[in-house]
Amino acid sequence: MTTVQQNRLNYLKRLVALRVDEYTEGENVPDLPSGDIDMEMANATRSVLRRAGRNAVMMLAKDYVNPDLIQTKRGSTIIPFPHDYVRFLQVDGRGYKQPVTGLISNDTRLYKQQVYPMKRTTVEQPYGFLIPYGAGRAVELFPSIREVESFLYVPEALAYDLPEEFEDAIVWRTVLAILVIMRSQAVNAVMPLSETAIQEIGLEVA
Repeated sequence: MTTVQQNRLNYLKRLVALRVDEYTEGENVPDLPSGDIDMEMANATRSVLRRAGRNAVMMLAKDYVNPDLIQTKRGSTIIPFPHDYVRFLQVDGRGYKQPVTGLISNDTRLYKQQVYPMKRTTVEQPYGFLIPYGAGRAVELFPSIREVESFLYVPEALAYDLPEEFEDAIVWRTVLAILVIMRSQAVNAVMPLSETAIQEIGLEVA
């Protein structure tokens, strides 16, 4: 970690600590280990990347170069996600007139129609489905694709490496998670962490 990254991380952690202090002022709650803050901030960062608007995360997009293509007998192509995958953005394939920009759950009727089609979907309207695959997850594409022109996704990222526009969302989600942890740890406290504080922040970061 560079000095700049360390300073940025320390700044974010100070913001989290200040917000937590605001919501726990006057209450007897245990101190939270620094490691818990780091872990919850990492979880919050991942959550924000998954929930943020598409335009907001496009600047973070990474192209999955030369992905493994697995052709199936049912006329589809399975592409296991890369190890640093967080969020799907789109895939373009040679022969597709429009990209796949969203994934559909594989427990829908539409997926079954593709697997056992009465009428196969056209190449102009390809479908992408999120499926379990081995130790991780994958996207299954109908109709089959032989060559991927681009596969854009949002990779794992650390809070201190993200642009400032993500700062508030990451900080507030981290604060919410920490308040929940502190409330569960305050069993023997004179005044347990109030439900109101958690609900207030929950509304702010929803």
